[in-house]
Parts: sequence; C-alpha cells; structure tokens
Amino acid sequence: DREIFHLALSATEETLHIDCTCAPLPKTTALIYPPGFENPQGAIDFVRSLGFRNLIFLTEEEFKRLGANVFVVDGETILMSKSNPRIAEELRKAGFFVIDEHYDQMERGGGSTNCSFYVVVRE
Repeated sequence: DREIFHLALSATEETLHIDCTCAPLPKTTALIYPPGFENPQGAIDFVRSLGFRNLIFLTEEEFKRLGANVFVVDGETILMSKSNPRIAEELRKAGFFVIDEHYDQMERGGGSTNCSFYVVVRE
C-alpha cells in the first residue's frame, strides 16, 4: 500500500511544480521554499514529519532561480545549477558532493537540472 499526500502549491505564476518548492534529499536533508505552498508552516511540518531534520530554506531569489530543482545522482552526489551558490555551500556543509554547472539556457525555459534527466531504472 502507498499513501498519497496533498500539499497545495501557492497560486502564483512562478510556482509551477512541486520540484520548484521542495526537494527531499538523502541524509534527512530537504530544500524547501515555504511561501511556495498555500500553507507554508503546514508544508514545513509535513516535510519534518517525514523525517527530514535538516531543512535548507530557499530565499525568494533562489526560488526564482529554481534552487530546489536539483538532481540526486546517488546518496552523496547532487547535480545543480551554478546560479545558486549559497545552496551549493549549504549542501556541501551537509556532507554532499555537489556538482554545480551552468544551466542558464535551461533556466530561461523554466527548467533546471532535475528537468534534464529521466531515470529509467531505480533501485
């Protein structure tokens, strides 16, 4: 059995997908932009209830630069855009190996690193 949870995103032009507002990562870490949800505190509480203890809060500018849209390569490695250096540093402090690349062209179209991959096989 699987449970489905409902978290309503705020109704703004910039909040297109949940991966723009929240990214659950390994090591009980998550990136989150609470104003991207209709109930910001409810979103924080929900993410914490799932066991994510290390929350990295995005600023509005980082949210606009798709700071939560990262790709988890494995349990240690995160691929992300170079346009969010503070987030990269926070992830490094949390013990991740961060690969930050220029993703300017993709970001212009409203996507970032997570949008560039399609995982065929998951373990």
